[in-house]
Amino acid sequence: DDEALFILNLTENMQRKNINSFEIGRICNMLIKKHDLSVKEVSARLGIKETRVATCRNLFLKLPEKFRSKLSYNTLQKSRKAGELPENVANSILNITRDYKRLTDAELEDILDAAVENSLNVLQVQLIGRLLLRGETVKSALSKIPELRILRNDLIVYKNELENVKKKLKIAQ
Repeated sequence: DDEALFILNLTENMQRKNINSFEIGRICNMLIKKHDLSVKEVSARLGIKETRVATCRNLFLKLPEKFRSKLSYNTLQKSRKAGELPENVANSILNITRDYKRLTDAELEDILDAAVENSLNVLQVQLIGRLLLRGETVKSALSKIPELRILRNDLIVYKNELENVKKKLKIAQ
């Protein structure tokens, strides 16, 4: 069967080469469109998780061209290189339109630029989305990035303190 051979070749190429998320999305989209497959079927045939298929396809369909070369599978903020855009952050930005507010192309690019320049994480992007939902402009939400960093650091401290209290309570029991 030609389709089976085609998918086998794609799978082998994906395993041999270091293909970025955008290229995986292009392949998944092509399989969905050309072979009328579902995300679940593509996932099974390529041997990758459904969420990865959906994420990569979303990036392929919606990510502006100038950001595609910056995509990285690296989601660890501490090891992120300058100018890198982790796919989870990019996908979170693209989901702002779905979850919070319809963005213009210019607004989307502003947030993507800020994510690259300021090494934003997913939590910060989600907070920007919430600010947009409350009526903030993209520019005013982005201007609050330093405040968002402080808030994130405070949340981490509180989370650690809470975990320490839980440990002490377990020891006391």
